[in-house]
Amino acid sequence: MEIVREQLQNKISETNLIAPLGLDPLNNIVYMDFSSSLSPHLLTGGTTGSGKSVTLNSIILGMMCLYSNEHVEFLFIDPKKVEFMIYENKQHTIDVITEIDGAVGKLNELVAEMENRYTVFAEKQVTNLEEYLEEYNNTRNYQELF
Repeated sequence: MEIVREQLQNKISETNLIAPLGLDPLNNIVYMDFSSSLSPHLLTGGTTGSGKSVTLNSIILGMMCLYSNEHVEFLFIDPKKVEFMIYENKQHTIDVITEIDGAVGKLNELVAEMENRYTVFAEKQVTNLEEYLEEYNNTRNYQELF
């Protein structure tokens, strides 16, 4: 992970949320910038045993190693009760929810938070977090959003 941190350190300061995905043939780190408008979504699919969980866990662990829990937190919804329990009680983990009723309530809270942030963006006349931070990069405004 030290090599990953070394290669991505300058990228972390330039972007808001990157995740290491693996290595290219020249041993350079391949990463995804979730804050970029060029890569806003990630879809992982495949057959049973094809590595979806391994891929997702690699992304999660990579982000946990690159960012402090002040910058990145995870909420896991795990109806199978076995996929994400390894993250329970970790610094970056808000919660691991295994019951559907709890998941619905928490997702509603997250949607309300998302809507609040979009309201702040609209008031500040910015369209994304990067613009917001560039335009209003001071403690008062930053705390207003988070």
